Amino acid sequence: GSGRSKKESEQEAAREALGKMDEE
Repeated sequence: GSGRSKKESEQEAAREALGKMDEE
């Protein structure tokens, strides 16, 4: 992302994945 650290991007991706799993 723009002005984002790799760590932050990975954390956001993990949260998104968890959210999708929670939906199902």
